[in-house]
Amino acid sequence: MLKVEYTKESIRQLKKFPSNIQKKIIKKIELLSQSENIHENKNVRRLTGDLKEFHRLRVGDLRIIIKIRDGVLIIIFTILPRG
Repeated sequence: MLKVEYTKESIRQLKKFPSNIQKKIIKKIELLSQSENIHENKNVRRLTGDLKEFHRLRVGDLRIIIKIRDGVLIIIFTILPRG
């Protein structure tokens, strides 16, 4: 099980969404934190180029930018609509 941390910016962004969307996002992040290998999740992809140390988690039309540190910590950086 991975520990999850949110940046101040990601908390601010999360609060802008309706409560049903907030619950969906939190549920997906919790499921991701409990998985043995996050790459088995089809909604997680490694970013490329200058952002290759980050991953994105897809939740509907939203993209959550995350960073996995030392295989034990997920840091949520930003939550944005697709596009």
